[in-house]
Amino acid sequence: MSAPMPRKTAVDPVADSVGGQPDDAISLEQLLAQLANGFLDVVSAPAGLDRQVRTAVIWDVANPVRIDRDDIVFAVGVSGDSPGLVQLIEMAAKAGASAVVLKGLEEHEWARAVADRAGVAVLVAPRDLAWEHLHAQVRAAVATGHALRSDHGSTVSTGDLFALADAAAADLGGEVEIDDASMHVRAFSTRGGEIDELRRVSILCRYPPPGFMQWLRDSGSLGRIRESLRPVRLDPPGGRPRLVSAIRAGIDVLGYVWAVQCTRPFGPDAEAALKEVARIAAAQIVRTRAAEDVDRRLRAECLRGVLEGTGSASLLAARLGVSGGERFRVLAFRPRGGWSGDRVERLSVHDLVALRAEMGDRRGTAVTAGDHVYALVPDTPSREVGRPLVQEIVTLAANQLNVRLVAGLSTLLDSLDTLPAARTQVDRIVRLLVSTDEPDIASPDEVRSRAVLAEIRELAHERPQLLQGSIEVLRELDEKRNSDYIATLLAYFDAACDLTEAAKLLYIHRNTLRYRLQRIQQLSGLNLDDPVERLVAELQLRLTLGD
Repeated sequence: MSAPMPRKTAVDPVADSVGGQPDDAISLEQLLAQLANGFLDVVSAPAGLDRQVRTAVIWDVANPVRIDRDDIVFAVGVSGDSPGLVQLIEMAAKAGASAVVLKGLEEHEWARAVADRAGVAVLVAPRDLAWEHLHAQVRAAVATGHALRSDHGSTVSTGDLFALADAAAADLGGEVEIDDASMHVRAFSTRGGEIDELRRVSILCRYPPPGFMQWLRDSGSLGRIRESLRPVRLDPPGGRPRLVSAIRAGIDVLGYVWAVQCTRPFGPDAEAALKEVARIAAAQIVRTRAAEDVDRRLRAECLRGVLEGTGSASLLAARLGVSGGERFRVLAFRPRGGWSGDRVERLSVHDLVALRAEMGDRRGTAVTAGDHVYALVPDTPSREVGRPLVQEIVTLAANQLNVRLVAGLSTLLDSLDTLPAARTQVDRIVRLLVSTDEPDIASPDEVRSRAVLAEIRELAHERPQLLQGSIEVLRELDEKRNSDYIATLLAYFDAACDLTEAAKLLYIHRNTLRYRLQRIQQLSGLNLDDPVERLVAELQLRLTLGD
């Protein structure tokens, strides 16, 4: 095992959090409770789950870092049968780490024995969960975990945001509103108290009036709110006095919580209470975001695995919440001229496809694999989703991203087990569309003949003997003699073997064409009077022209 490299402060959520307070820690039990869907399983916790976690450390076998006390260590590149796993667990225990996280551990017993002997917890994450995503969620949980502790003495609820707003309003004696980072209203108290015009418009429009936003910026109040670690008192023009606190997760501002003064001024404990509300709101927002983000990434990784033929279709169905009898389409997208090499372009297209596939009741998911961005969406003949969705994405990509996409739609799928075949189908459609100027969108029925020819071409690449014969002879003669035998034969086939029409295509006399065809048959042995020979020759010709 390589010697550890110096510690990188960028992976330390405590150092990144506002103020860097030592209270910014969370127990293993609280961490497991906060993370979405329980995707960390406990193999062993010999010191219990009350051990504190302060820092998430990505320990890569190819780039090891120093492990410190209260770290949770992500064992990247260390498999369950790796000889370095025992050494890593013992190293973590010696450093006083809280836990080591592994992925894809099939046999737990021996790992439990090693962990019990070393005295450090061992947790297991799903194989499909990306390390960087798990790292981000642990960072957010540590940064906001203290907001869920019961020792703050507040009576506010830790339920959903509307329940939190109602409980906070009762505690503060004023109306409460919770906004996101863009000032869009997420929740508000519903006690039926007095409201001013500013609050009424904000709730009705889900956004503050433009004049109020201008006043926030011009007066410097917005900057003070974002920079202050304490609630800020405001007296906006045309509104009642307010207390407002930024909702934070580490250094990030997730939103704002507003308390509007009613008949009585706020009491001396109002600032502390509002600060507590902001902490709890942060934990709720992070947890909701984490749950949604984790679920989205797991769906995408499950889709990738099934498309590649290595994943579980039943696991993907469970992630999508699929009931029996649902049908699906696979959609594939790529720029007509290929990717520019700008990573932002690829990410932007992926985000556009993913967002549109997941919007409303579509319940789709998307993933980038190879040169294509794929989406999987439920679809039905009676209420077609796939075609309108593809058209919407292609139009938005052109207008917003200045990227001209081509897109292929699969046939309707009755089972997710057929996804690998559907991927082959849409990949072939996209290749066909890229090779022509029009159209930008196609289904299998719209390119049926060309798709069949493309599939036969793929077979011919695997079995080159299928292309041997008269066409091969004529191609060699054209190369040696600079003749036009292949072009002549192609025009003849394009004209459905009509001598007059073929001669027009070639701008030659009909008798000249007849002579050339006789010469072609003499040189290659091709019998154009035999329909089977004619069929095979035309097929070989069109297959080779497509290379």
